[in-house]
Amino acid sequence: MLLAATVCPQAPLLVPALAPGATAAVKALRQHCAAAVTDLVATRPSRVVVVAGADTAGQWGDEAGGSLAPYGVAAAYGGPVPQLPLSLTLGAFLLDEAGWSGARRYVAVPSDSPVAVCAQTGRDLARTPARTALLVLGDGSAKRSTAAPGYFDARAGDLDHAIGQALASNDADALLGLDPELANQLWVAGRAAWQVLAGASGAAQNEGASVTARMRYDEAPLGVGYLLADWVFQR
Repeated sequence: MLLAATVCPQAPLLVPALAPGATAAVKALRQHCAAAVTDLVATRPSRVVVVAGADTAGQWGDEAGGSLAPYGVAAAYGGPVPQLPLSLTLGAFLLDEAGWSGARRYVAVPSDSPVAVCAQTGRDLARTPARTALLVLGDGSAKRSTAAPGYFDARAGDLDHAIGQALASNDADALLGLDPELANQLWVAGRAAWQVLAGASGAAQNEGASVTARMRYDEAPLGVGYLLADWVFQR
């Protein structure tokens, strides 16, 4: 049973050790993320499932963790076995910071996954008797300004705006309608994970749940679209 979902960025700068000397905007983003994940675990799930894009598919349980050693930082998060890609390691970090000590599952969705595969993954996650909360990690376009990692593309702002509107209004159809090719061109890292969320939401609503959505943050302080939203499922 799906209780709630929180959408957070998958930006390494969320970890202070990876981005010391952060700007005020980055510190504010970290605070928003910490508050959102704290609220997510306060829904009292029996498990939290972290979903994020990655190069290859994979699923791991409580024993899995991730290390930042490859990035020059002697820090690890999650379980004792270092198996997680960076995107899911960031999820483990957020859960550790929120004090979550319950069951975890980590799901890596290939960034080039077809829409139908993403949606089915979400439906499978939602159709379980376990009280489940989703922590969904993904970034918008990395082409929002000339200072962005992908430089500036005039299409990026419009796409991020559409994604933000969909997350703010629980518009699963709009998320499922995101074009993988356009998302790839605009360096959108969250497309696959958000479509997993859309599939999970559709399954929950088909089982009688209503959804309350809230947008917490929608900015591009470093030329990358960072979005933070909550979806709460009520029966």
